[in-house]
Amino acid sequence: MRDQSRAASLKALAPSKIALVTGDLTQPNLGLDETDKATALKCDLILHCGGPMDITLSETLAKKAFLEGSRYVMDLAKRDSGTKGAKKINSCRVLYESI
Repeated sequence: MRDQSRAASLKALAPSKIALVTGDLTQPNLGLDETDKATALKCDLILHCGGPMDITLSETLAKKAFLEGSRYVMDLAKRDSGTKGAKKINSCRVLYESI
């Protein structure tokens, strides 16, 4: 979560059950510090809906953020921890190519 204040209404639904962490989808382990990594590993479910909202993103950067980022989230979720899984929610990003 880049800006946790934008998710305040989500956290307010169940403050004792929802944890927000700030990570970087382009980094292994999501670039999480030890505190956020420990929080993520205790979660029942990791909800992933992150990614840049830039339609001019290069293919290389898009792969790094979306493809590798999703892999990093899934890697974190499958570690031997309390996490039972992860859900990916796709954004409205659509790429068009000229033929």
